[in-house]
Amino acid sequence: MHSMQTITKAQFLTQIADYENKKKLEYLGENPIIVVFWKNSYSHNQMFFDCIETIENRFAQQIIFYSADVDQEPFLAADLGIRKIPTWLLFPPHHAPQMFQGVPDLATLIETIEKICLH
Repeated sequence: MHSMQTITKAQFLTQIADYENKKKLEYLGENPIIVVFWKNSYSHNQMFFDCIETIENRFAQQIIFYSADVDQEPFLAADLGIRKIPTWLLFPPHHAPQMFQGVPDLATLIETIEKICLH
């Protein structure tokens, strides 16, 4: 998927949130992170990829982006309760993570990311 770094369950546990030992999603880092859960067979992938590319370009200096293909990381997706594709998991520093699903219009997506990750 474009330039996003792929993340595995093991990496997620050591770099983002060790939910197995902490029993909750408590972000380990200091910089905002967005993890996008997707599926290679998602029927609207081109629209989704265009959206991702725009978001990555807009926030490249402010937010770290990761992707997780639910077919490649089914246990991570299951552990986090991912039921719909795509699902966006936003980790703002010092605040609880927020999750939303689908591909909203670009203006709404930008506003949501700014409100949650950059406030």
